[in-house]
Amino acid sequence: AIRRPTKKLSQLSSADLVLELQSDNGWTRDKAQQTLVERQAQEVAPFLRALAQKADSPIVRNHALWTLEGLGAAQVEDVQAAIESDHPKLVRTGLRLAEGFLSYPTGWRLLPAIDSAVRHGGAEIAAQAAASLSAMKSDSSLQFLGQIAGKQASHPLVRDALLTGAKGSEVGLIKVLWDNLEGSPSSEHSNFVQALAKSIYASKSPEQIVAALDLAAKTSEHGTAYQDILKGMVSARPSGRRGQAPPKITPIVLPPSVPSWETLKDLDHAETQQLIGSLETMITLASESRSEAPSSASGGQSPAKPRALTSAEQTLFDLGKQLYTATCAACHQPHGNGQPGLAPPLRGSEWLSSPDERLARIVLQGVDGPITVLGEEYNLAMPGLPVFSDDQLAGILTYVRRAWEGTGAPVAPSIIAKVRKETEGRFDMWTEDELLEIN
Repeated sequence: AIRRPTKKLSQLSSADLVLELQSDNGWTRDKAQQTLVERQAQEVAPFLRALAQKADSPIVRNHALWTLEGLGAAQVEDVQAAIESDHPKLVRTGLRLAEGFLSYPTGWRLLPAIDSAVRHGGAEIAAQAAASLSAMKSDSSLQFLGQIAGKQASHPLVRDALLTGAKGSEVGLIKVLWDNLEGSPSSEHSNFVQALAKSIYASKSPEQIVAALDLAAKTSEHGTAYQDILKGMVSARPSGRRGQAPPKITPIVLPPSVPSWETLKDLDHAETQQLIGSLETMITLASESRSEAPSSASGGQSPAKPRALTSAEQTLFDLGKQLYTATCAACHQPHGNGQPGLAPPLRGSEWLSSPDERLARIVLQGVDGPITVLGEEYNLAMPGLPVFSDDQLAGILTYVRRAWEGTGAPVAPSIIAKVRKETEGRFDMWTEDELLEIN
């Protein structure tokens, strides 16, 4: 049991609460931090800053840092001192707080400290640095990500953080990796480039795919490393669920003319030609004589234009967007692409085309892996959200079906209510096989 002190922290002055951050009792420290943030006690920021930078205990420094963050009073000097500390947890806290500064030039002064922390720290520090550096969205951040990948991309934690941090910048990171390469690529290097290329194809972005093909064609003059891009994209092709044939896919439509694609097709190399053959079922060029080219925003597909939402359905969509952002986006991400090893993508997922009753069961009771999404198996568990109302759950499902250029039909609250009643008393998560039986 937690031993709580008898004194009432809420009755202490803010200055006394700062002293309580140094207590030996963890509950006291947590409650003092919470109370200071709730009060927005800006007047004690100088005292917190002194603790954050100079306290002997890393635990106390950590509490002081997060209290400054909660007050909106953290400064780049506070973050730098944490990153330069010798305590791994404090370093990771500094890296997390650095995200709020790295998107501004004033935060770039943190880069030498981050570089040193990565060089002398372990995999957890490298993974946090990879995730935090993505806030920069610049060539400098790609250089740092490239350095981390060159040394630790084989570590699962670091690899997943790099793939998440590089979302939307995969081509640039591949270029950095190849520019920094000395000699032939190692198997770890090739595997990571292939993972980046797989992410590029999974984005369904014609622009990114063309950029990757351009880089592959340019690199084809210097060995066979370019094949890692082709292999990675081919690996993104969905495979069949257990015992089932692979699903048919709609090729992603690229612009009418892609010179790099033609260059790659002309290469006289048996393995390359085999990869090109596989890719020809996954991408296609738009015909110049075609009167209506599919929208690139839809990933090259040309689905029928969805009907406009009614006023009530739009209200559900707006509610679902708010709830998704607050509840689901931490794992599935605001862009819906998920996170490798943590959450499968929702964007483009075949599961969103499932019957409403199947989706209702997922959000009510959750799903327990393994489950296959876009050809990749995820052995993870997603808890249900039974505390949400019928309108709230219908809103979330309506949002994920229509977000990210989706064209799915909205889900009615009555469907959630019906399934809630049918499954009343069930507390176990659903398995993939059980869900597939729901039609």
